[in-house]
Amino acid sequence: RSVALKLLAPAIGASPRGRSRFRSEARDLAKLAHPHVVRVHEILERDGLLAFAMEWIDGGSLAHVIEGLAENLRTATTRDVLARLGGATDGPEEPYLVFACRTLAAIARAVHAAHE
Repeated sequence: RSVALKLLAPAIGASPRGRSRFRSEARDLAKLAHPHVVRVHEILERDGLLAFAMEWIDGGSLAHVIEGLAENLRTATTRDVLARLGGATDGPEEPYLVFACRTLAAIARAVHAAHE
């Protein structure tokens, strides 16, 4: 299966505290089951490197969408956003700000679930 790897930066990995925090983050994230939080499949440690393998999410990043629409945010629609993400473009013709608010609400729910 395709996965995304999160590697511990060498500068942080040099400290026992940094390695401990990274392991804790990976274990805590692996316990979460939420539709807006990627799943952690495995924590990996080999030859001094520490990483965790996460579910692969296909498509562009939110930063890519915002950058691409920055000049046209007032007129952008949800279809424009979906096209920038590489998805279907048959979404609603609602303003970008509606999409942005829905996305922020989903992120807030995911962060809340993580803090629970």
